[in-house]
Amino acid sequence: MTADQRGVLVGMAGGLAVAMALTFWCTAGSPGLVLSPHALNLTQRLVLAATTWLGPLVCLAAAIGVVASRRFFSSQDIDGAGLTQESAALRIPRAVLANTHEQAALAIPVYTALALLLPVKQLAFPLLLSAAFVIGRALFALGYAKGAAARSLGFTLTFYPTVAGLVVVLLRAVRTFG
Repeated sequence: MTADQRGVLVGMAGGLAVAMALTFWCTAGSPGLVLSPHALNLTQRLVLAATTWLGPLVCLAAAIGVVASRRFFSSQDIDGAGLTQESAALRIPRAVLANTHEQAALAIPVYTALALLLPVKQLAFPLLLSAAFVIGRALFALGYAKGAAARSLGFTLTFYPTVAGLVVVLLRAVRTFG
């Protein structure tokens, strides 16, 4: 195993540990952190769902903004990827943008499903996943240029908690409809 692979493994372990801790703590009812002691109606759950989108959407907007800014200030890149050869200065921001878009496409429906399906005592879960998304994206973007090991914790803080949320959604669906 190479040093890079060991570094990625450490980042993966950290992201997995956070995902598991969030999942077990929140599915246990988020002891000490209850959003509301009363049942929420559909409108309130949809507002909660929309609130969880803010993390991924802010990260996506920031990544788009970085790419747009780099293009504007680069005579080589201003015409866009379809008309030019991308400069080296734009490669990393576009890679961060692409990965952020992919992660947001998975996260938003998962967070929405959690906000709609979970019992009230577990509704901190999608909010905390959204917060993990923001922290993960920041670490991913900051570490990207330093290589796989440096960005692995950021990637896994975004991906693993979302996948954990997806597993919870699948289990709730099976329990409800199966």
